[in-house]
Amino acid sequence: MTTPTVTEVTSGSPDLASGEVPSSPLTIGETVHELHRALQDYIEATYHVSHPALVEERRALLASNGVISQRPFFESTPRYRTDRRFRDISGLPQSVLDLFETISRKPESDVDPKRLIFDPPYEHQLRAVETALVGISKEAGPPRQDLVVMTGTGSGKTESFLLPILGKLIREASARGHGFGEQAAVRALVLYPMNALVNDQLGRMRLLFADPRVVAAFKIASGRPARFARYTSRTLYPGVRNAKRDQARLRPIGEYYVEKLEEGSASESLVRELQERGKWPAKADLRSWYGEKGARWERDGEFLRCNTMEDDAELLTRHEVHAHPPDVLITNYSMLEYMLMRPLERPVFDRTRDWLEQNPDERFLLVLDEAHLYRGAAGTEVALLIRRLRSRLGVPPERLQVICTSASFSDTTKAAEFGAQLTGKSIDGFEVVTGELALRSPDTEGTAKEAELLASIDLDAYHKAVTADGRVDPLRSFLEARGLSAQRLQTNAVTSMVQL
Repeated sequence: MTTPTVTEVTSGSPDLASGEVPSSPLTIGETVHELHRALQDYIEATYHVSHPALVEERRALLASNGVISQRPFFESTPRYRTDRRFRDISGLPQSVLDLFETISRKPESDVDPKRLIFDPPYEHQLRAVETALVGISKEAGPPRQDLVVMTGTGSGKTESFLLPILGKLIREASARGHGFGEQAAVRALVLYPMNALVNDQLGRMRLLFADPRVVAAFKIASGRPARFARYTSRTLYPGVRNAKRDQARLRPIGEYYVEKLEEGSASESLVRELQERGKWPAKADLRSWYGEKGARWERDGEFLRCNTMEDDAELLTRHEVHAHPPDVLITNYSMLEYMLMRPLERPVFDRTRDWLEQNPDERFLLVLDEAHLYRGAAGTEVALLIRRLRSRLGVPPERLQVICTSASFSDTTKAAEFGAQLTGKSIDGFEVVTGELALRSPDTEGTAKEAELLASIDLDAYHKAVTADGRVDPLRSFLEARGLSAQRLQTNAVTSMVQL
């Protein structure tokens, strides 16, 4: 059986109904209860009734299972195989290996930087890196370097394209040095079907590319950090830049982020938490970037504030993107279509095209996350958009590298055909990567009887127990059905639950 995992809400999580911070971590059962209570409180407050009998009757009805919530079912996170380390990839550039090993190193103390990735990674993550950066050889023709990653939810698909992007950039930075640093261009485009997915990904980009170890590696190699930007309707601000509009449209950055910094120790913990969650702009010095209060925005036609600084990993405004196209651009297909039409964004594509012309060995990397959503008429539009993008950049299909990811594909052959048809590339160049589960030996499928026993466990009693014996009692029927002895139940209750 696959190892079950238990997820708890940390002590910093707010009480969902009152907005207060609980003094101890919430269990899964308590979290479900709080969600139910918050919805029930909302209904009772919004739809007011005054008669006491009706109030009690409605309260009993809302508390009943199946009215506003169902009894929850939890699925454990599957374990995937971790057979190889990054150093086992034959032909992986040393610069890539060094960076991967640096950010995967386990911290030895609380002051050491956190581990960003794991080595060994999941096998499908390693295969993605191997395919994208080295290539998978086949009988005839060039190696496969396009990817369709089809693994389940929670399998680390994001790393299956973030690591190839990071590896591609550090490889070029190490090979070209200051040529990479001085030539701003979009080297990788991450395309999403909607803004919500873009916003989720932004946090991951901040935690990776703004990490001090990653910044240091790129600065040593090329003199500047690798840069990224979100470019959607939420990116400030559209239109031609001028000082008056800067002052009005960029004010929210100063009124929230910069003011939090000005508050010093009063907001220090909040700022740190936002940074750790990727909710804080990845600017090396946000106050200096934004400028002093009351300082001029423009002098003699030159903008004095909110200009990209040397150590910035993130570009916050549209005008930063226009002036210094980022190495990685995250957007949605609707915005990409506008960008291809509007003169204002022309420099982004012109400079990217120049980079491709001057570096014939480099390829433009296109990532299509949640690729299964590009079906039907919308899929046709995106397919044509990709061809327009390639035409705008002036490159043949061979110089467009593609990574598609999805948790909804099931047929490997059809997945490769889908990727080829969507992007206009040959199916022969696609390598399909699937997740391989790490099953316990001997592994077996659960039975209906075991499912019934698991469902009958009193989780409240289990979590409230303070002794090993107390935790054994709610589990006894299930564990005995699995053949555990009474002595083992007494001494290894918690460990036994994990093993089963």
